[in-house]
Amino acid sequence: MRRLGLLLVASLLVAACGSGSPSPSPVPSGAPASAGIVGPVILDAQTTSATVAVGRMVVFNVQNPESWAVSADPAGVVSVQKGYSDGSATFNPGAQAIAAGTATVTLTSTAGDKLVFTIAVQ
Repeated sequence: MRRLGLLLVASLLVAACGSGSPSPSPVPSGAPASAGIVGPVILDAQTTSATVAVGRMVVFNVQNPESWAVSADPAGVVSVQKGYSDGSATFNPGAQAIAAGTATVTLTSTAGDKLVFTIAVQ
């Protein structure tokens, strides 16, 4: 009886580790793990315009991110976010494309510097 029990346990282990069909991979073979993830468009003083799809993020790369006010005209094309710090990291000002159209985004620093960006949303 003991021998039968050992054979039963061994059979279950072999079945559990058997050569069943492999589980599907979430990323096609050969594709990087980040496939399908779209990062933000990064604009700065030298690159001041971009064309993006609805939903895409735009980041404005500036020195001292917390010292810039940000506005968009017209307001319904992009939603803007002022730069901030959460205590562990500092985040640049940004915008998210929310509707088709073209927006002018203006950043103004506390020192009086001004940067103007054009974002076309498709």
